Amino acid sequence: MKKYILLFITIISVNSFASQIELRIEDIVNKVSKENFLLIENAEKVYQKKETIKFSRANLLPKLNLWNILKLPAVLIDPLSLGDIIQDVAPFLVPANWFKLGQSKYFYKAQVEQYRALWANEVNIAKLLFMSVYRDQALMKTIEENISNYKEILEIAKVRHIFGRDNLFAYNLIQDRYLALIEDNRNLKNLTYSETKQLQYLTGISNEEDVLLIGPSLPNISNAKEVEFSKIIFKVIDASPEVYQYEHLLNSLSKVRGQIKFSILGTSSYSLGEGSGTFNNIPIQDGLGFGLGSSVNIAKSEGRILKTQLKATIETLKRQVNVLVKEYNSLIANFNLTQERVALAKSNYESMMSYISIGGAIDALEMMEIMDNLYASKVLLLSYKFRFNDLEEKIKRMTFSGDYANGPSLQIGEDDAN
Repeated sequence: MKKYILLFITIISVNSFASQIELRIEDIVNKVSKENFLLIENAEKVYQKKETIKFSRANLLPKLNLWNILKLPAVLIDPLSLGDIIQDVAPFLVPANWFKLGQSKYFYKAQVEQYRALWANEVNIAKLLFMSVYRDQALMKTIEENISNYKEILEIAKVRHIFGRDNLFAYNLIQDRYLALIEDNRNLKNLTYSETKQLQYLTGISNEEDVLLIGPSLPNISNAKEVEFSKIIFKVIDASPEVYQYEHLLNSLSKVRGQIKFSILGTSSYSLGEGSGTFNNIPIQDGLGFGLGSSVNIAKSEGRILKTQLKATIETLKRQVNVLVKEYNSLIANFNLTQERVALAKSNYESMMSYISIGGAIDALEMMEIMDNLYASKVLLLSYKFRFNDLEEKIKRMTFSGDYANGPSLQIGEDDAN
């Protein structure tokens, strides 16, 4: 029994002295790129598309099919049965096989762009969540300062009430606000803990670990310059993986049209698998028939759908950039006003405390309004700083600049994608 008690005490001691894992904003890109579960899963899908290209190339080479070899004597009687043997002996002579290869290349490129968009989104979410936790920690300090201020006033009100100088109403109001702030601070701690655990999940850090966030310096809004929509939107569209993805799909569709037109020489002898292509709904007949026109029309319709989706994607990007630019410039314009409000609120608070210190009567409602104005202006200034940082981060994500410039480590190999 003593052995188990000693073992339990040892485990508790080790855990109590366990060091915290320090996490900086500069670590986010590397950790998300290598350890994010969603990215690891999608990297496997990109790998599968890459292997599909190799599969398509391999199917252009002759292969051994025992049953078709047994058909060789029948070729002397029925030369038309030679088509089945060509699919095995010389599949590179079948145009549809080449179109399948081209189609798989563009599907791979589209998958890479999809992965690039997902990677940028996951990095962006993790960095914004990091700053959200850091903001809430800074907000807790502001709440604790306000709690300290209310505690000081509460002590003065308590003493004055005991000696009959102020009524119970003032003391109760101040105490109620004091207790509400303590509750707010406790709730914010719980929220920060939950956000930190979510951040650990995104960065691949075990939730059993204790993480210490090392906060970065915030951008100086006072020196920031306003941005123009027209200068950003072209960078956004040019860098957008969502736009490139549709271009690759349109190129892939052109290969499907080639398959349809050359279907008289036979369809491809292999399939990329159900659901692996976006155009599995386009029927391709084996040989020349009356369904050729319908297949071509369906392919053209699919092209119109893709072009509509591409246009909708570009318009969505324009809308997002417009909103970002508007809020970004508004923050710059309002920041100086907010600083003035904080200075004014501080001046009112200091005047009130000076008045109370020389024996001035406490007007509970007026005093609480002064203190709440100081607290609200500090919180607003804090939120402006962090919101401005978030907007800068979102602009970097959309233009693929800053930490997003190099993109994910997953690259398109020249031999496999060109």
